[in-house]
Amino acid sequence: MPGLPALSAAQTSALQTEKDNLENSLDALRSTTNPLQVRIGGASAEVPFSGLSPQFTGVYQVNVVVPPGATGAAVPVQLLIGGVTSADTLTVALQ
Repeated sequence: MPGLPALSAAQTSALQTEKDNLENSLDALRSTTNPLQVRIGGASAEVPFSGLSPQFTGVYQVNVVVPPGATGAAVPVQLLIGGVTSADTLTVALQ
């Protein structure tokens, strides 16, 4: 939520619209086939899920566990998938 910082070591979600390959199973959540890595404040974060959001058509969801000790008003977040790294212009407020 805008204006409400996430807590360090908490799980949060991000939504994106970029495409990636998906698993073919129709019975399971549609996960990305390439492993996604997330860095928050330069530290690796656990990614329990990345794939199509079950709530929104055509929107990708990334669930991330914020690394302990990550705090600040504008902590940089980077996504790495398929050999491509996002720009570090995305930031998140953490307390």
